Amino acid sequence: MKLRSRMLAFIGLPVLLVLLILSVVSYKYSDSLLTSESEQLMSMTAQKYGSDIESIMSKNISYIDMIALKIEKKMPSDVICPLSSRQVKYLK
Repeated sequence: MKLRSRMLAFIGLPVLLVLLILSVVSYKYSDSLLTSESEQLMSMTAQKYGSDIESIMSKNISYIDMIALKIEKKMPSDVICPLSSRQVKYLK
């Protein structure tokens, strides 16, 4: 066997193995990093939209309470209101 082919076998093969191991480790690390980053971003987005929806709903509920109080005040006292403002609050 020539010296060149021996050197290529003894140096080239370990270098290829090290490069292969490094590429696998790099792939695993980047995969876990990207997965955790995307999960964190999705969680933040869900929290933002959840709080937006909650504020819209609470605003609409306050409008309904206000309208129910106005209707209750305009009704004659002998008419029984099916849902008083106190009952609306219990439905929340």
